[in-house]
Amino acid sequence: MRFLKIAIYLLTILVLQVVVFSRLNIFGASPDLILVSVIILAVLAKPKVAILFAFSGGLLQDILSCGIYSNTLIKLVVAFLISFFKDNFSGDDNLLIIALVAIVSPLTLIIQATFVFWGKQIDLPYVVLRIVSESIYNLLFVFLLLPILRKIVVRDLS
Repeated sequence: MRFLKIAIYLLTILVLQVVVFSRLNIFGASPDLILVSVIILAVLAKPKVAILFAFSGGLLQDILSCGIYSNTLIKLVVAFLISFFKDNFSGDDNLLIIALVAIVSPLTLIIQATFVFWGKQIDLPYVVLRIVSESIYNLLFVFLLLPILRKIVVRDLS
């Protein structure tokens, strides 16, 4: 049942990201709901669940955006690293999620921009503005997606 809920959630945020928020962009930036969800799941769920979600979400995101499959790789690495290191954190999960989104969002955008603009001339102020606005956009969605994912994923304390 939990798998079905996660699958429906994934399809819902993919549709929202591709159809709705790509049209409601701010300075050309739209939120990466998959990345935010991967970070939340990597903190709240077991590593298997987070890594499977990261792979599925990143792959579907790449297929729908005709990308170079950087989303799949980046989401997998993020899910793996967070799942591996989260047990060393002894604070509040909410603060950890917010801090990780604030750190990982700009890093992933810089990595993706490096892939896209390699060897090309870029408008640096625009790229920086887009990275900052998309990171803020992602941070705002933490507060919307976190309660939803908390209800879907029951954290095993064993």
